[in-house]
Amino acid sequence: MTEKQPLSSQSIINCLKANYGLAITALMLLPLGADMNASVFKAETQSSQSYFVKLKRGHRYNMSVAILALLQASGIQQIIPPIKTTNGELTQHINDFTLTVYPFVDGQNGFCYNLTDDQWIALGKVLRQVHQFDVPSSIRDLIRKEAYSDKWRKAVRALDAHIDKTLNADETALKLQSFMREHRAVIHHLVDRAEALSQKIQEQSPEFVLCHSDIHGGNVLIDENGSIFIVDWDDPIMAPKERDLMFMGGGVANVWNNPREEEFFYKGYAKTEINRVILAYYRHERIVEDIAEYGQALLLTPDGGEDRVEIFKQFKGMFEPNGVVDIALKTDIDPQARLISSEKEKNAALDFRQKHFFDRLNIQDPYAWALDQKDHLHWLLYDGDEVIGYAHVQMWPDHRAALRIIVIDEQRRGQGMGKCLMDHCEEELKQRGVTLFQTEASPNAYFFYKKLGYIEMPFNNPDGEPTHPDDRAMGRYL
Repeated sequence: MTEKQPLSSQSIINCLKANYGLAITALMLLPLGADMNASVFKAETQSSQSYFVKLKRGHRYNMSVAILALLQASGIQQIIPPIKTTNGELTQHINDFTLTVYPFVDGQNGFCYNLTDDQWIALGKVLRQVHQFDVPSSIRDLIRKEAYSDKWRKAVRALDAHIDKTLNADETALKLQSFMREHRAVIHHLVDRAEALSQKIQEQSPEFVLCHSDIHGGNVLIDENGSIFIVDWDDPIMAPKERDLMFMGGGVANVWNNPREEEFFYKGYAKTEINRVILAYYRHERIVEDIAEYGQALLLTPDGGEDRVEIFKQFKGMFEPNGVVDIALKTDIDPQARLISSEKEKNAALDFRQKHFFDRLNIQDPYAWALDQKDHLHWLLYDGDEVIGYAHVQMWPDHRAALRIIVIDEQRRGQGMGKCLMDHCEEELKQRGVTLFQTEASPNAYFFYKKLGYIEMPFNNPDGEPTHPDDRAMGRYL
């Protein structure tokens, strides 16, 4: 973006000398960042020591530097903490601005550098540490909380009125108008889905953790030694972890959209269940915000100079193949479960349970006969036309039912598909008068069921078969 310097270089140099004891001999404005209220500089001393200086309009309490100090104190090394003033403060006021100083780290960001497998693992580990950090209540109360605001959705809908009107504008604005008109249906879909998904999330009340909120490739710095640092903590938020995880595989700036990268990131982040609804919401909402901001910048004002061409380029880039729009739409799956009702689906169920369940046990399916029994129900979980899950339930007397098998395609695990299939099964069973749904949980599945509200209770199999000694009998009243 175009360089911007709100204060004279000498004013900044004098401030650094008076409040940090730094004798600066050179101050260079850096053309970084999209925040119009902030400017960043590289400051050098006579001894060639370099510092990163950030100047931001206003005197608000700078939550980001307080968070950085806390994270550093907790042992997280992949951040760049601020340098304190000679009075021990984390920031310094200068006229109408707040100045913050950091050590200067030479390196490249993730937009122009391909992270190695080990660096992806390291990024996963540090982000997990951030999400698990126990924020002190005194700080937590000051951090903004996710509210699923409709601000940007309203802004995009307001822009719609400018798409068909005759604009007295420059060539870039007219190009954007034409592009938005051509992609109007997709834009409307993104806005409407963000709205629907936000409402669905608020019914779930997900857990909030400390999130960076903007951890795309541009905010991951790789130094000369290959160490990674998460930078630009300007806007931390308490939100579901998916607020940050949306960027892994999300394709912002048409990078970080490789499944292999995502795979190694989660090796570092460790096993976690990703809520696909929340992930889809954030990916949609992020695009809606960018559409609003870019659209307002080009259609509602002639300001921006040379930036206008770059803004239009970034706008178009969102809609490129495997860009953020493509990825958001693919994330927004709406899995459908249904009872098998044809010979074709019966064969699909047999193939799926053999491949994803019995092959792991190195045996041939011994219960294939159950697909022909009226007191046995079988569900297939679909993503479009693809089968991604299967469940087998046996109906019992006294308004009881037993879950015999539930299995999800290995590539779709950790995405909430198991819960989705269980929800479908429970709803169907309730409609059939079942009041107690039971299962025998293996050690690996125990916490899955416990998280869904299942508790340990006697299995009482009508056939008299005992529970396997490694399994735990569990159930839930519907």
